[in-house]
Amino acid sequence: MQNKNEKLASERIIARENEKQFAELVIIKKTLIASESRYRRLFESAKDGILILDAETGMITDVNPFLIELLGYTKEQFLEKEIWEIGFFKDIIANREKFLELKQNKYVRYENLPLEAVGGKKINVEFVSNVYIENHQKVIQCNIRDITERKKTEDEIISQSNLLAAIFESSPYIMFLADSDGIVSKINKSGAIFVDKIETEIQNKLCGNVFSCIHSFEKFGCGKTSSCPDCIVRKSLNKSIRTGESVINAEGIMTCKAGNEEHKINILVSSNLIKLKDVNKILITIIDITERKLAENAMQQSEERFRAVFEQAGVGVAILNTRTGQIVRVNQKYCDFVGYTMQEMLQKTFMDITFHEDIQTNINNNIQLIEGSNKLFSFEKRCVHKNGNILWGILTVSPLWKPDEKPQTYFHIAIVENITERKLIETTLRESEAKFSLAFKTSPYAITITEPKTGKIVEVNNGFFAIAGYSPEEAIGKSTIELNLWNNEEDRNSVVRDLQNNEIINNREYCFNAKSGKLVYGLFSAQFIQYKNNTYIISSINDITERRQAEESLRESEEKFRSYIENAPDGIFVVNENGKYIEVNKAACQITGYSEDELLNMTIIDIIPHESLEEAGNNFSNVVNTGRSFGEFYYKHKNGTNRLWAKEAVKVSDARFLCFVKDITERKQCEVLAEANYSIQTTLNAILRLSIEDIPLIELLKQTFDLIINIPSLNIESKGCIFLVNETNDSLKMVVEKNLGEHIKQACELIPFGFCHCGRAASTQEIQFSSCIDEIHEISYEGIHDHGHYCTPIVYMNKTLGVINVYLKPDHVKNKTEIEFLFAIANTLAGIIVRKNNETELRETLENLENIVSIRTKDVEIKNRQLLDEIEERIEIEEGLALSEEKYRTLIELAVDAILIGDTKGNFINANRAASVLTGYESEELFNMNMMNLFSKEVLIVNPLRYHFLNQGEIIVTERMLTQKSGMLISIEMKTRRMPDGNYQTFMRDMTVRNKLEESIRDSLEKEKELNLLKTRFISVISHEFRTPLAGISGSVQLLEKHGNKWNDAKKTEYYKRIYSSIQYANVLLDDVSIIGKDDSGQLSAKIQAVNINMLCTEVIYDLKAIHGELTKIELQNNCLLEEINTDKSHLRHILNNLISNGIKYSDKKTVDLIVESDGSANIKFIVQDYGIGIPAIDQKHLFEPFHRASNVEGIKGTGLGLTIVKRCVDLLKGTIEIESVEGKGTRVMVVLPTKI
Repeated sequence: MQNKNEKLASERIIARENEKQFAELVIIKKTLIASESRYRRLFESAKDGILILDAETGMITDVNPFLIELLGYTKEQFLEKEIWEIGFFKDIIANREKFLELKQNKYVRYENLPLEAVGGKKINVEFVSNVYIENHQKVIQCNIRDITERKKTEDEIISQSNLLAAIFESSPYIMFLADSDGIVSKINKSGAIFVDKIETEIQNKLCGNVFSCIHSFEKFGCGKTSSCPDCIVRKSLNKSIRTGESVINAEGIMTCKAGNEEHKINILVSSNLIKLKDVNKILITIIDITERKLAENAMQQSEERFRAVFEQAGVGVAILNTRTGQIVRVNQKYCDFVGYTMQEMLQKTFMDITFHEDIQTNINNNIQLIEGSNKLFSFEKRCVHKNGNILWGILTVSPLWKPDEKPQTYFHIAIVENITERKLIETTLRESEAKFSLAFKTSPYAITITEPKTGKIVEVNNGFFAIAGYSPEEAIGKSTIELNLWNNEEDRNSVVRDLQNNEIINNREYCFNAKSGKLVYGLFSAQFIQYKNNTYIISSINDITERRQAEESLRESEEKFRSYIENAPDGIFVVNENGKYIEVNKAACQITGYSEDELLNMTIIDIIPHESLEEAGNNFSNVVNTGRSFGEFYYKHKNGTNRLWAKEAVKVSDARFLCFVKDITERKQCEVLAEANYSIQTTLNAILRLSIEDIPLIELLKQTFDLIINIPSLNIESKGCIFLVNETNDSLKMVVEKNLGEHIKQACELIPFGFCHCGRAASTQEIQFSSCIDEIHEISYEGIHDHGHYCTPIVYMNKTLGVINVYLKPDHVKNKTEIEFLFAIANTLAGIIVRKNNETELRETLENLENIVSIRTKDVEIKNRQLLDEIEERIEIEEGLALSEEKYRTLIELAVDAILIGDTKGNFINANRAASVLTGYESEELFNMNMMNLFSKEVLIVNPLRYHFLNQGEIIVTERMLTQKSGMLISIEMKTRRMPDGNYQTFMRDMTVRNKLEESIRDSLEKEKELNLLKTRFISVISHEFRTPLAGISGSVQLLEKHGNKWNDAKKTEYYKRIYSSIQYANVLLDDVSIIGKDDSGQLSAKIQAVNINMLCTEVIYDLKAIHGELTKIELQNNCLLEEINTDKSHLRHILNNLISNGIKYSDKKTVDLIVESDGSANIKFIVQDYGIGIPAIDQKHLFEPFHRASNVEGIKGTGLGLTIVKRCVDLLKGTIEIESVEGKGTRVMVVLPTKI
């Protein structure tokens, strides 16, 4: 028995060991499977090609995707074939040899056998093979890496090395290669010839010591490194070697030996640190510049001789670029002539110092000079001195190129001789001869020359005929007495006496007789003159007849107007552009309570209440912009009360506005009172109409309360209730409510008499008013909002029937009209309630009498019928419930919205298919979840589930962020209610698409608002800007029509220039608007053509000076080497016009610099610099937005389109624009354009 037990114990131990070994085998197998899986993933995802071969046969057993993709063969073309049978292994013998080598060595690597892909493409590869054991069998793994790019790089390096070696050997310059310690390792052929040594003698020497010093045979030379040219070169090279710093074209003089002969040469020495095969080397290059130095010395001597003649010339001499006009050299005499320093002159072109009318003549002569049609030219031209004076000079120009030569750049020499004094003398003589004759004949005044004693007329002008009516033939030879010219002969005698007493008669007013008999009033001036050796009186008459008549009419009109204003029943104010009163009438003083002196020291703001300031400001802006405005707003009377005005304002001029006001305070109060009375009467009539309808009392009270809270003239809230006295007559019961919350409905359902406001109204039978929640407001709860009440008792025959409770906003002011109205309503309701109660009692009594008989006789019959009906009804209900439940289930399952049913704790007990789609959870998963599991803690903290409100019967609709099973957050709309069985029903809808649509709609609305705003601003700005030039043109034309025949040519020219300037400004505005319109419609294009830069800049400057005035200073600095570029001339003109105009407008000095530069042949820069007010930093991000104007430009005219147009033109021309601005210092704008598009 013992042996049997021992045997069983032994078997158990063996069994446990077997189980343990089996478990270990299972773990090992799982580990192997996991390892193989990892290996397979690595194999499949490797970025090198991998082949698996049978080690004995060379048969391919596996291939990874990378190699398949690299070579283009299919997997089937690889498998079950020996490696040398595959098409891309072209060298079969070599591959077999490598295979045999691998079987012996277990590792082979080579990269000299390229592969060939499908299509014949050659691919260089690194081929690495290893042998390892798998399942007791040898396996070969071949790793194949694409090294095509590496091979290509290596080939390029070899090619470049060969090229550099060839350049080194064949270079005509002397070149050394030295190690980092300066020991020469190699010298080229030119270097060996130069130092007269063979290469072996130079190698292994310090490169600086290769050059011999003729002063010493010492290793380190003579030591005079500060004076010996040979030692200077040696020192420079050795220092470069020690420090590693590059030497670039260091110039020196060196003594060279050629055999036994010695000679000095000029050299340029350069040294650079380079890398050759990862080793630092120093490359030294020496260039012989001896011949160049000799040529430079000869040129310098020639230049010195020319300079001496150039500087000492007695006339102005300059050398200029014939194409651009740029001054490249000028003598002091020329600088003195125009007043600029030599440095300033070298920054200018001849156009900058030439009078604008002579520029084109000069340019045409230069063109003829280049074309060869002119070998030399000379003409008189006007120059502009630095101080603005016009100077005359004789300009003589001759070319600095040979007749048949076509140089890259044309230069000419210009000699100018100052002839200003001679011209002034000639001009003075001519003007002196013509001045008197022209002034005499063309003067609009009547001018006569008469003999002092007799008054005989010697000469008259055309003005005399126009004013007196006598032609020269009729007047000359007759006296003024004979012509009856003086209306009072004594006036002439007085004039002669005063002249004889050495007085000068100036603008005395006299009356004259015209030929037609008309009286002419004139301002008379006279003095003695010497004419043809005799003394005469020269006199002039300025006709002021029309002016006197106009002044008289104006005086009468002004008196009438002032009488109208003073006696007007309405207040009249005249206001300036700053809102200050500058004139008021009596009615204005009476309306405001202020005296005239007080008002004239006040502004509009002083009498406007704070709450009306914004409205008044908008009203004033409206009249400024549109010319007229109407409105009603409050103002402060001197006594402190606020009164209401009806106001009409018109714009008289930019600085004067006329306002007509009427105080309508009482009228408005009457209108409000009338409206309130009308509303009250209408409401009472409606209540009385309701009272005669056959509707229950409670329904009547509901409709009555709706009427009360919707009266527009009552300033009450749309909420409240009506109480009726209960049966015990000691408390109030709420029977009607509107918009009250659950808390207040429960708290106020039954109110004892004398408790809170409503109870006090019932007990005292007096209206209770409160403007806030005070200590009397005894009913309260946490979170109650502040409010007020009118609690009005409903009383009939000294008996309280109920209370009307209406809500008021906090701080409501007690109003007598409101109280009277509520009492009227309460009295009306009292009669209705009593009548309705009596009717109800009467109806109930009659019904009771009729029912007593019929009830007793039909009791048995009714009970039997009830039993049968109850049985049938139960059957129908059960069938209906089953059908309803099936329909309900189908509707829930097919619903688009997610529907979830939760128990009292929020655990899901039912859900439709849409709920699974929305949340990502299956139905079974949802049944193990709670509502809180669908939302993050953060969401629930901000927006809790609020079960307590659901339990009170409220339906809660809200938006929350739901967390799906995937972790993704989506926006949902959630509608939850409590069902009769106590469970919670929730509808969920994905709001993601709707929110995106709403956001898209909002964006569209914002864009539409922005477009409408831009459109409004466009119309306002453009109409305002056009009004300025048009007003200028209109005013100038009217003045010319009225006075043109009286004005001299100079004054007419002044007004013609104003008209021209206004037209130019209007044209610029039209061009700006046209560009914006074309760009917005996609029609703006570029017309590319060759544009002469200097000519275009000159034209732009000339036009801008015509618009902004000759005092405007625009400095052009043309440093561009190019004469022409290919671009759109019109767009470039717009860019320069707008940038320079901005600089002029926003600068008090009206000084702008235009700088033109080029960075080679690819781009050209236009830089506009002004020294004005600058652009505030806050506005700089909006610079290119249409109609945006900086915050510091108030009072400066402009459209806000200039920089927008510049940006669009620059973009069209494929350029860039940069703006740097500092407020108070100025702005710098740089536009870079390509020279060829």
